[in-house]
Amino acid sequence: MLAPLCLVAVAVAVSRPALLSSPTCSAVRRAPHACMAEGIKVDVRMQPKSSVALDIDIPEAVSKAVHAQVLSELGKTAKVDGFRKGKVPKEALIAKLGMERLKLATFEQLIDVAMAESGPQVPLQTCGDARLVGEVEDLAKKYEPGKPVSFSIEVDVIPQVPLEESMYEALQVSVEKEPFNQDAYDKALLTLREQNCDLEEAEGSYQAQEGNQLLIDMAGFSAKPDGGKGEPLPAVAGGEGVELHLKPGKFMPGLVEGLIGIRAGETRDITVTFPQRSSVPQLAGKAAVFEVSCSKVQRRILPEVDDAFAARVKTGMSCAELDEKLREGVEAESESNFRKAAHRKLEQALVKALPAEFEVPDTLLEQVLQPSPWRPLRRAAARRGPRGKPTSRGEEA
Repeated sequence: MLAPLCLVAVAVAVSRPALLSSPTCSAVRRAPHACMAEGIKVDVRMQPKSSVALDIDIPEAVSKAVHAQVLSELGKTAKVDGFRKGKVPKEALIAKLGMERLKLATFEQLIDVAMAESGPQVPLQTCGDARLVGEVEDLAKKYEPGKPVSFSIEVDVIPQVPLEESMYEALQVSVEKEPFNQDAYDKALLTLREQNCDLEEAEGSYQAQEGNQLLIDMAGFSAKPDGGKGEPLPAVAGGEGVELHLKPGKFMPGLVEGLIGIRAGETRDITVTFPQRSSVPQLAGKAAVFEVSCSKVQRRILPEVDDAFAARVKTGMSCAELDEKLREGVEAESESNFRKAAHRKLEQALVKALPAEFEVPDTLLEQVLQPSPWRPLRRAAARRGPRGKPTSRGEEA
């Protein structure tokens, strides 16, 4: 949930260029605001898509005070030939910096002063950055130092959801509950059997097959253009006594496939390409050659599903208790999916209950990336569904 923000916070995020980039002008940004807020006027205009325009009028007194402050702060750091630092006359300072730069620095400071000092007048729940209407350089050129000045700021605000209790108190949606997911149960059970399998060493000239397990030593090298071995790769890209399950997708693409048919005592060179998203960033997308020496080929023997197997999974557990735990897990996942589906249906029904004129600012839509009650508004922003009470059928959420 977005926390309420007042205009003071918005001032920090006004979308406009930074102050002059020279070291002398950067001091203005650190200077305290002139304590001359009296007379600053802020009028609020409602805009489409849940945004507001703040028309700000700065009186002559504040304009003069800020202009004098900017001159003072710049004068403390400006280097002008023939004058000591901090003792530069106003005329010499203006001649050195130029009136256009001085006007820009003053105008940007006026924006900060106006936004910070007038904030309490207009407390708002904002989202996204405030935006200066017009280019700051163009507005600064029109500004006359020490004279009254006006400008506008636009900012998106959190929309008020116009839902009355009568619109949702009897809301019903239909969600179909899934039957028991036997596939999920079987997959979970198979995972446990694979995690607790027995290893049986193959003898003689047995050739490794998919599903077997190897005990290997592997060393990685960068691949030369001709496919040969180049410089050694970092130690993380290899190792001794590595247990490798010959299951496609278990390791980097091409390695498992290149080891199908290998025998104990055999060495192979296998060319692979590291994935773009690699755990070793410097190897991402790079071609490499792995020198792989196989010391063992082992068959993976899956255990029978009985009490002995259950006790492997958890000491003292029986097969019946394991079955119960697996079923509880599948049911919990099914219940979670059911609730998510119900929430999606309720969100859609609530969106349909909103008035056609309800609008959401684009900045809020961009911020809402995770599932939340606001998510359907993105789908409904461009296309408003028909209003009306959702029909009730099947199981209610």
